[in-house]
Amino acid sequence: MKNQPKALPDHPGSGGDFYYGIHREYRFEAAMITIGFLTLVIAGALLSAFFRRAAQGKSV
Repeated sequence: MKNQPKALPDHPGSGGDFYYGIHREYRFEAAMITIGFLTLVIAGALLSAFFRRAAQGKSV
């Protein structure tokens, strides 16, 4: 029990980097890329539906 690391706050200089790990910014980068990609896909589908209806002369 004496040698187990205790949970430390995750801020610079606290040692929390050792306990929780470092270089985790890739998670946020991957999340932002995923959100951006999904936004583009959804916007593309909505715009195609909008312009298809406009081309057919239907009320938008």
